[in-house]
Parts: sequence; C-alpha cells; structure tokens
Amino acid sequence: MDGKRACGRRCGPIIPTADHPLKKPATFVLAALLVLALALTASPSTCGAQAPSKDIWQTYMEAAAAADENGDFKTEAITLARALAYAKTHDAQGQRPILSLLLLMLAYIELDETGLWHELAKEKFRVDVGNLGPSMREFIPTLDRFGWSFYERWKAHVNDTTEEAIKQEGRGYGAQNSFRLEVALRGKLMSEDPDGLATAHASLGLVLSKLGTLRDADSEYSSAIDLIRDSRARRNAIPTMSSLFSVGDPRLASEELGITANESAVFFLTAGRLVAATAGLLQNGEGAADAKSPKNLDEFFDTQIGRALELYKEMEVLTSEASKFWPHHPFFGRLNSELAWLYATEFRMTKKHPGRYPDSLSNAKQRYERALAIFEDASGPNSTDVQNRATDYVALLVAADQLDEAKKVAQRYGVELPK
Repeated sequence: MDGKRACGRRCGPIIPTADHPLKKPATFVLAALLVLALALTASPSTCGAQAPSKDIWQTYMEAAAAADENGDFKTEAITLARALAYAKTHDAQGQRPILSLLLLMLAYIELDETGLWHELAKEKFRVDVGNLGPSMREFIPTLDRFGWSFYERWKAHVNDTTEEAIKQEGRGYGAQNSFRLEVALRGKLMSEDPDGLATAHASLGLVLSKLGTLRDADSEYSSAIDLIRDSRARRNAIPTMSSLFSVGDPRLASEELGITANESAVFFLTAGRLVAATAGLLQNGEGAADAKSPKNLDEFFDTQIGRALELYKEMEVLTSEASKFWPHHPFFGRLNSELAWLYATEFRMTKKHPGRYPDSLSNAKQRYERALAIFEDASGPNSTDVQNRATDYVALLVAADQLDEAKKVAQRYGVELPK
C-alpha cells in the first residue's frame, strides 16, 4: 500500500501492510554511534557566518544525495569531503561542517572504510538549530532525500544476514536523524508551512516504528496529526481546492473544502501504522510493548484499530463532496483498500473472539469490491493496484472459508489462490 509523498517530495513513504509486519534492526549498536548523540539545541543568540547566495555547499550536498540514492558511495564520499572542506572555510562557526561530517561518516560505513568512519565518529555531532541562517532552508529538501534514501536501503536489506548489521545500524541511524534534523530545521526556518512539518514528523514516525521504537513513533504521528488539524482549522475560513482534486469537474473547486496532499499522506501513514501494529500482534505477538496479559493485548488491539478507523473515517468526511463528483479517482481506491485491510484485520481477530467484530467480514468484502472497481476503472484489470488488491481479497475469502467466492474472484482477476 505504497503512496506518493506529498507536495513535491520525491517518492512515497512505504506504509506497512499486514503481509509485511514491522521488522527490527540488528540487536547490537555501533559503539561509535553511541558516542555521536546527535543533539538538537537552540541557542538564543546570533547566527554563524552565512554562505554566499549561490551556495556551493548546497550544490555539493545535492550531488551527494543523488549519489547516495544511486548507491554510488565512492562519488558520495568524495563529494561530501569537498563539501566539508568548503564548509570549514566558509561557514566554520555554522552547522554545515557538522552536517557534512555526519553524512560523510555514513558514506564511509557503506564503503567498509572502518578506519575512516571510526575517526569521524570521534566527533560530537551537535547541531544547533539556533545557529541557522535563512539559506539553510535550501538544505531541507536535500535532507529529506537523504532520509528516504537511508530508509529505503535499510528496508531493502532488513532480511539480510548479520554481515550487513553494521551497515544496517548506520542506515537506520541516518534515516532517523535525517528526519529529526528535518523536523528541527522546518520548525526553525519554515514555520509558515505546518503541513510540511507534519509530513516530516510522520516520516520520522515511520522510521521509528520500523526500528521498533513504537512509543516515540506514536508521539511523532500524534504531532503530525495535531499540526494537520490545526492547519486545516485555519484554512477552513477560505475554502480551497487541494492538489488531489485540482483538475476534473470544475464544480469541485467551489463545493469541496478538500484535503491537502500532505494531509492525506500523514493520515494514511498514521492509520496504516496503527493497523500494522494490530496485524503484527495477530501474526507474531509483537506490537504492544506494555501489554503483558491477553486482556491487555486485546485492549491494545481495540484501541489501535479504533484510532485507525477514526482517521480513515475523518478522511471520508473531508472528501465526501469530492467523492460525489469524482468517485473513481484513485485516491478513493486507496482509501477503500486501506479500510478493507483494516476490516480484514478485525476479521482475523474474530478467530480469537468470534463475537467481537460481527460486521468485519462484510465490511471488508464491500471495501475490497469498491477499491477493485475504482482501480480497474482508473488503470485497467491487469494493473498492479488491481492485482494486489485482488490477491488480498482472495486471501481473505479463503480465510473465511468462502472458497467458491474466492475462486470466482481469482478467476475474474487472474490471480492465484493462496497455497
């Protein structure tokens, strides 16, 4: 259930699915990273020397981010070394040298340059967000790119052997602290963009949840939702059309208050995390760190699934007018498929408590049918969206012992029955 990242962000945050429960990284921690303790502090006074308007350091960092995304760590290391040299000369009292050092160390970890990254790890990476000039705004999108690159590489290697453990620790550290820095920089330099700050909080929440730090993840998600709701309340005085529904039926512009792309990303990500936690609880008993007894586990499930349903329903209310005029927009395919996943997760709980969610199966089937119809209309019966949802739907029908219906759906969309 992947989605596009909001408002110009490069690509979509990966939302955990029931088939991909949360994974935990390697159990041991890099000794050097324990020393780093990247701290975000705010000094009340002056900013350091600022780089020229045409910021060569920023150009280096953009090139380094591109190299990291492409897995070209040699080029990345060379570029970051040049960025570090430039920063030490032109912004010695600012934050550019520290940021360059941090990312250079992570590049050396990818290159297995043990001596080099150990040497850099002796530094204390303290980033002072009170010592930032306006030109550092340009670095925020680049920092976001680094964060997603680290995260996506960590995710790609999550099932690798322990030989990857040190690199995985570095990737997880890089993703987590890139987004922490983005949150700090946005809060300091871009207070006029609460939606962007909310999305950064949600991105950090995703990484923390994947790394197993669930309480901190929930805190970040809560911050994201609070920012989004506050932003929505302030813009409701002047109805505006969101980028999701900016083309098509012209009546939408006057009749739909809308939901911003950032808002939908945050809501999907937060609700998806809650459902993933309940799915993980059913599959392998993980997800409720403080739940010691079966009663507490059941309460955890009910609470998480209830919170997720509340968010999805809120999105339905916000987009109710748009759904009348543009019912087959892919946005509604995704919303229905995620609700289908939620209700399917409820249904799996009925195996343990038969009377707890009596309408879960019928609700899940209804949402799957609706999502399939929307995606089939939008992208055709052989599209990835249709095939993935049909596969999930068939699996649900088999789990519900509705084999004849499962065979019909499988035949209709050309997917296989689960073995």
